[in-house]
Order: sequence, then structure tokens, then C-alpha cells
Amino acid sequence: MKKTILIILSILLINIDVQAQEIKNRYQHIFLDEVELINRVGLKYEYKDHLEKQNSQKEQKYTFFGEYSFFDHYSLYVHIPYTLRWTEGSENRKYMDHIRVINKFQFGWKNYFFYSGILLDLPRNHDKAGDVPKNLGYIEPYLGIGFYASFFVFKFAVRWNTQSNTKFKEEENQQFERMWKYDLSMGIVYENWRFWIEAQYQYLYDPKQKKQETYFIGPSIGYNWNQLVVSLIYLFPSEKSAYNREIRIQIQKLL
Repeated sequence: MKKTILIILSILLINIDVQAQEIKNRYQHIFLDEVELINRVGLKYEYKDHLEKQNSQKEQKYTFFGEYSFFDHYSLYVHIPYTLRWTEGSENRKYMDHIRVINKFQFGWKNYFFYSGILLDLPRNHDKAGDVPKNLGYIEPYLGIGFYASFFVFKFAVRWNTQSNTKFKEEENQQFERMWKYDLSMGIVYENWRFWIEAQYQYLYDPKQKKQETYFIGPSIGYNWNQLVVSLIYLFPSEKSAYNREIRIQIQKLL
């Protein structure tokens, strides 16, 4: 009886390890922050504009990123973005944007995987962007679940995002913005091709006078050639967004 139990447990553990390896070869998000653990390095290009708005603005962003799994269930992700922004009737702006660090955790069971993490956008330490003070960054814990079959992948996550400073508390005449985010993504994998839908709903609830609901949705396509993955997404933001179209191209090498 004991031998039988050991054999069954061994099969389950092997199955989890094999499926975890299969997940690593799946399609990775382009718009949403990727929740799965994977060793990789890459470059992402983003372009967005709002041509219908008065004093319309455009933005380009080049982001270098890398991720490394230190353990089976933990990885560290870092990205460094450089942004070019120009608004009609004002000077162009070029600056280093928020450096992002994500501590990621993931556990798998059969065809399901559970993940959580803490995202940190570090303060810029400059006022070139002209939107938030230089000493403000963002903290975003999240929790999610995913499911995959032979060719289908589904992911859902809940995030809570707040502005913060180096003291982690609001100073005099300062009020942090806080919001809830809900991610939903699903896609299929056919041989080396990946077809995906990514969507996010954002609810800014604090401060109350800035209360706002925004959503983003977009189809994407990717191709994996010897662990070199090239992906493209076209996003459709809601009307309340600062931009009305966004394109992202990502090239990454899975390690």
C-alpha cells in the first residue's frame, strides 16, 4: 500500500514539473504584466496617441527587461523604460521612466496554476514627465489564477495599486491615488503561433473627486522560433483614457 501511494505521489509531482515546463513555453503577455515565472530577456516598443483630442499627445517608449527564476516558485522581474513624449503646442520630453521591479510567486496543480506578487514602480527622481511628483512611485500587490489545456490558456488576476513615496505615507497636502485593476486574458497555441486577447478594467476610487473607470482590450499575435518570441498587440482603450490607440511590439529570448 505504501509503495502504491509513493508511486502515485511521484507521478503527480512529475506531472506538475512537466506541466510547469509547458507553461514556460506558452505565450507571454504584452500589455498586461506577465504573471508566470520565466527566464527571459527582451525589448518592448510602445506607441500611443490621441489624435482626436485637443492638444493631442503622442508617446513612444523603449523598455529593456529581464527575468530570472531563482527557485521553482519564485522569480524577479526588472524593466527599464525610456520614454519620448510630445504634446501639441509644447516642448518634447525625453526621460527615464519608472524602473519596475516585480517579485513573482507561482504554484501549479494539475492544469491550474496560482500566482501572486508585488510590483514596485520606483520613483523617477525627476520632473521631466510633468505628471506625478519625482518622489512618487507605485506599489501593486496582485493575486491570480490560471488554467491551461492542450492548446488553450486562461488567466485572471486582481490587483490593488497605490501611489507611494519613500516614507510610505502621505505627507502634508498630499493624497495618493489608489485603484483596483482586474486582468483577464485567454488565448490558444497552435504549433509555434500564439493568438491572444488581453483585457484590463481599472477603477480609480481614491481620491473621490478623481473617481474614474477605464478599460483596455486588445488582440495580439506571437510567434516562437527556437525560444525567440516576437509578439504584437493593438489596444483599444476606453473613451476616458488619455490615448485612443496603442501598439506594442515585443521581442524576447526565453532562456
